[in-house]
Amino acid sequence: MNTAVAVVELIFFILATLFMLYMCINTIITDIKIRKQKKQLDEALGEFCKKISNAIIVECEKQDNKEVKNENIDYDKMSISELKKVAKNKKIKGYYNLHKKELIKAIKETV
Repeated sequence: MNTAVAVVELIFFILATLFMLYMCINTIITDIKIRKQKKQLDEALGEFCKKISNAIIVECEKQDNKEVKNENIDYDKMSISELKKVAKNKKIKGYYNLHKKELIKAIKETV
């Protein structure tokens, strides 16, 4: 009878050990999957951020080009600070010391 109890205890011990081993392996596999998914997510997020920043740069360049190419702008209605920004973008030398009419004339000459 003692040997039967010892065999049953040994079988339960082996089953418990196998179950604990299975749980450990399962935890390790799950951790590896999570790390792999996190790495893929980080890479995708990095690519997305690059695309967004490139799109913003391209959009800003398009807006700058529109401002340069648009000849129908009414400069008379713009403030002096706005005119100075336009002159700065068009790289007009000495724009900072010019009066409004002189700024408009200089801007129109560079168009």
